[in-house]
Amino acid sequence: HYFIQSNLSMAEKAPAGEEKKTSSVQIKVIHAKNLRGVKGETVTAYTRVEFGKVLGETNKAELGPDGMTKFNFNTSIEVNLDDPSSIDEISHRLVLFHVIEVLPKEKKAREEKTNPIGQGVLDLSPLLRGENSFSSTVIIHGGTTAENVAANTGQNILQAELLVEVSATNPLIPSDTYSASNHMTLRIDSLYSLPETWQISHNATHMFNACMTVPLSDGVDVCVSAGAGSIKAAPEKNMDTSSPQKTVPRRYASSNGLTGPVVNIPNSSVESYVYEEEDGDLKTKEHHGFRKECETEKSRVTWNSERNVFLLPSASDTLQERIAKCRAWPLEIYKSSLSSGAKKGKDDDSSTSCHGVAWINLAPLLYPGVTRVRGAALVHPYVESEVQERTKRAARAGTISGEDGGPPRVSSGGSRRGVSSAKKGAKPAQDSKKATKEAADGGEGEMKNSDAQIYTEARSYVVVDIFLEKP
Repeated sequence: HYFIQSNLSMAEKAPAGEEKKTSSVQIKVIHAKNLRGVKGETVTAYTRVEFGKVLGETNKAELGPDGMTKFNFNTSIEVNLDDPSSIDEISHRLVLFHVIEVLPKEKKAREEKTNPIGQGVLDLSPLLRGENSFSSTVIIHGGTTAENVAANTGQNILQAELLVEVSATNPLIPSDTYSASNHMTLRIDSLYSLPETWQISHNATHMFNACMTVPLSDGVDVCVSAGAGSIKAAPEKNMDTSSPQKTVPRRYASSNGLTGPVVNIPNSSVESYVYEEEDGDLKTKEHHGFRKECETEKSRVTWNSERNVFLLPSASDTLQERIAKCRAWPLEIYKSSLSSGAKKGKDDDSSTSCHGVAWINLAPLLYPGVTRVRGAALVHPYVESEVQERTKRAARAGTISGEDGGPPRVSSGGSRRGVSSAKKGAKPAQDSKKATKEAADGGEGEMKNSDAQIYTEARSYVVVDIFLEKP
C-alpha cells in the first residue's frame, strides 16, 4: 500500500548537479548546575549528546567553586533545507543529553568506572517557529536528582540542569514560508475494549503500534507513529483523576533511548473530555454506558503519546486537498513481536499481526476557524483494497517512513509482504492484484485477514486527538 519506506539518502534526493541548501544547527553545552554524584557534592562528569546518533561527548569537568560544571562543548546537526524529511526531524526528534559521573579511579584498576547521573532532552522546534537562535535550561532527570532525593529523604535540593545554546547558520524556515506553514499535532491516547485473548502478559513478547500518514510536501508523506504501546490494567476505582497528583502525563512519541520521567512532555497531560463534544463514532448517549465501562473497568492498550509534524506550505495545501477528497483518514493499528528484529530480516513482516484500521474524520478541519478533531473511532480489519478506494490513492513511490517499525504491508487478502518484496519482480504484484480482485468480487481473499476480525467482535475503539496550530 502507499506507506512505502524509502531508503534514499538526503544527497540522493537532491537533483543531480544541483547544490543542496543546508543549514548547520549549532548546539553548545555551556555548563551544568546542581550535579550530585554517588558520594555527594564532589563530582567529575561529562555529557554525551545524541540526535538519532551520538554527536559527541564533552570534556570531563569537575565541580567548580561557583557550583557549576563547565563544559563549553560545541557540536552541530546538518539540515538539508531541500528535504522535507530533514525538516521533519527537527520538528519531532529530541536532542538527548546523558550526564555521566566519572568515579575516582581505584588502585590497580585498569579502567575508570562511570555512573549515570541522568538524562535530559531538548526540543529544536523553536527553529521552525521563526527563531534563529535560543537558549534553554535542560532539566536532568535521574536516580539522584531532586525529585528522588526529596521523596526518599525529605531533603529539598536543587534540580540538576544543563544550560544549552542553539543557533542556525541559515534560517531553517524563511519568514515568508513560515507564514504559510502550519504545525500539526497527533495525539494517540488508548485502544479500548480489547479482544478477550489480549492479556497484560503479552507485553513481554509484543508491542502495539498505531500510525497515520501525513504529507510533508506535495510529493512526500511521513508515517507518523504513536510509539510503542503496551497493555495496561484498568485504573483503581478510588482513583481521583481530577487531583493534580493523579494526572496522566503525555509522552513523546519519538522516545527511543529515553528512560524514566524524561519521556514525559513538560506541562502536557491527558485531558478529560465530554463524549457529546467529540467528533468520532461513539459520542451519542447510546454509547456512553459502553464507553464508561471500557474506560474505567477494563484493560486497554495505552500510548498517551504526542507527535508534532511541521507542514510546509505545499504540505498544508496537500492536507486540505486530501481531506476534501477523503473526509476520513486511516489510522493503522497492529501488533508486532519484540523478538522480530533479532530473528528476522528488516523487511520481513511475518512477525506482525492483528492489522486493523480506524477511520478518523478530519472533515471538520476544513470548516472556518476549526483547528481540532477529537474522538473515539472504531477499529476494523485492515483491507488494502478498501483503504486505497477510500483514500483514492494507490502506492506512492515518493512516500517515506518517518519512524522505525512502520506499518506492515497487507494486501486485500491479508498476506503480509515486506517492502523489499514489493520491489522485486512481478509475482508479488500479481498476487496482490489477485487478492484485490477476490476482495472486490466478495471472494475468499477479503476474509484472509482473519486475525484482525477480533477488533470487530470486541468493538475495539481508539481515542485520537489531532489539532493544527492555525485553521
